Order: sequence, then structure tokens, then C-alpha cells
Amino acid sequence: MNTENTRLQLTEFIAASREKVYKAWTDPEWLSRWFAPGEMTVPLAEVDARVGGQYRIQMKNSKDDETFTTRGEYQELVPNEKLVFTWGWEGPDRHESLVTVELRDKDSGTEMVLIHERLANAESAKSHTEGWQGCLANLAGRIGQFN
Repeated sequence: MNTENTRLQLTEFIAASREKVYKAWTDPEWLSRWFAPGEMTVPLAEVDARVGGQYRIQMKNSKDDETFTTRGEYQELVPNEKLVFTWGWEGPDRHESLVTVELRDKDSGTEMVLIHERLANAESAKSHTEGWQGCLANLAGRIGQFN
């Protein structure tokens, strides 16, 4: 397996503190406001944000009512700095991959680096890149509304 084809890395500037960005990743109410690409919604966000804790997030496509549910386990949590968690879509062909999110101070905001690795294949890496880009754009655009 060529690991370069099964790994993606994205960097996004978020005009908010690291504390607020970290909360957006670990608070189920906040996750439900941004954790889906484009116009998709998040009808379910369950989070037990501790090492060994689980999460489960459901994304819904309003065009055709199709839902996609991801779940995983938190491997590492460094408040306001880093999250590492497993990732996999629910279903019979579940493949577990790994996501790392790092938060750094930058220009009165936060530089967020997201690395998603151990994806099943290059096609999965490409579709996850598009999905993550949409999610992160929603986070960047909506975080100012979170309190």
C-alpha cells in the first residue's frame, strides 16, 4: 500500500482562539453546527471526549435524505492543542483510519492542521479530502456564532 495515496493533510486558519476551536471539536452541540460538508446537516453528535472515549456523528444529505455515520475512539487529547481519534464509517465494510488535529496560535486566531491517514485507498483519500474541506470551511465560517 502506498501510504502517500492513503493520507491527506489540510491546514485551515480559524479566526478564533485555540480554546474555542478545541471546544468545537469536543462539544456535541457545537459539532452539530459544522461537522458536515456543504449543506449537509448533523442530526446526531455523541461525544465522550476522553482517551478511550467514543464518538458517533451522523451527517444527513437533505437532497436525498441519505445519512452517513462515522464513529471512533479518542486516542489522545491535549486540551486546546491536539486531538487524535480513530475514524470509520458505520456499515459492513467499515475501515478504520486515524485522524490527528493540531491547533496552533497564529495571527490572533488558530492554525489547524488536520492529518487523516491509513485510509483504505487513493479514492477514499480523495473523497475524504473533499469532505474535510467542506467541513473545515463550515467551521471557519460558523465558529463566530458559537457561544
